[in-house]
Amino acid sequence: MKISFVLPGRARSGGVLCTVHCANGLLKRGHSVRILYKGPYIRRLVRKTWISARYGPNADGLQRYRGARSPYKSITNCAFDKDELVVATGPHCALEVAKLASGQGIKVQYVRGITLPNKEDMYRAWRLDIPIIVVASYLVEEIRNKVGKDVVGIVRDGVSTEDYYPCDEESKRTGIGTSFGVGPAKDPKTILAVLSSLKQQFPNVAKHVYGSCPRPKKVDRKSFVRFPSISQARSMYSKSLVWFCASRSEGFGQPILEAMACGCAVVSTDCGGPRDIIRHGENGFLVEVGNVEQVAKYIALLLKNNDLRIRISKEAQLTAKQFTWHRTIDLLEAYLLRILDEAKGSHSDQGILEKVTAQ
Repeated sequence: MKISFVLPGRARSGGVLCTVHCANGLLKRGHSVRILYKGPYIRRLVRKTWISARYGPNADGLQRYRGARSPYKSITNCAFDKDELVVATGPHCALEVAKLASGQGIKVQYVRGITLPNKEDMYRAWRLDIPIIVVASYLVEEIRNKVGKDVVGIVRDGVSTEDYYPCDEESKRTGIGTSFGVGPAKDPKTILAVLSSLKQQFPNVAKHVYGSCPRPKKVDRKSFVRFPSISQARSMYSKSLVWFCASRSEGFGQPILEAMACGCAVVSTDCGGPRDIIRHGENGFLVEVGNVEQVAKYIALLLKNNDLRIRISKEAQLTAKQFTWHRTIDLLEAYLLRILDEAKGSHSDQGILEKVTAQ
């Protein structure tokens, strides 16, 4: 297959990093794959140059991609073969790809979450006559309820246990951790309120916080890492007894899987994607979105009850092993092949897809 992934930019985000994993995997399997990303405006280019100079390659979401990549100003200026799969990630990319004329590729949407500030654009994108693949099960019902449309299938993200594993002795787990973001989907007020509550209850417990945004003033300088490398993130997870996610909305929740793979017990708001990962009370805890008291309550429970925390963390590690990138790429490859065959009026071996989805 010939495949082009269309991204809204190359900034380091979960969507970009996971697309890179998928693109590299498809490339390794012999497919022709490239990544197209929206070229930055001058103001954004200046900011990106400054960030790159200060933080190096860790700030670049495409640094680990092994194939061809190029910026675009308008997708209509790019050339696509008739049978090339053009996979748009995000509503703005889908609306951009919809501008392509008939015969300029086979359009696909890979919906990776709910874009809170742009719901109308999101619904317009979902209504397009373009097949949809989603990253989590909650999106199936969301799309069906909002626009009356069914999806082709679910392709959940994976986690590399070669990158994320406990790298410290259990005795060195002395802290709690979280990822911090400033967008409305990330709910920074709740994150800071949880950290403040826990500081009062457990003043001697270390805090480990990372993010792609500048350090918030209420987080100690020694506790925060901006644009961490894989080894830095792995170390922060491995030093944490509990990792929490307090987001309003998560497309999937990659840091949750990474933390689980590193042996953390996880507490997350029930904000979409995490419900595909966490079974409440078995391998983690799911709590109400925006409820500071509930998040802090379950973190405190795990910090006070070591036997419970160890049981949860062991189940969490077993769960993380089930979410492999190999399976993710198997599914994505199978669904893209189905879309390609249907567009060409042919039929692939349905048994291959059934075998992959049954694993």
